[in-house]
Amino acid sequence: MFGLLCICFVQDGTLTLRTGGLPFAQAFHFTQAWTKMAQGSLTVTDRRHG
Repeated sequence: MFGLLCICFVQDGTLTLRTGGLPFAQAFHFTQAWTKMAQGSLTVTDRRHG
């Protein structure tokens, strides 16, 4: 399901259209959490290369 959500977000930027009826508030919160984790991973990677 996590992969499905990521794919949907990448496709059209709207999780609620293709998550099987996931409430907008939950989808938005999930998106924020996933974005923070992605940014954190990028930050760690940048530090390693730096």
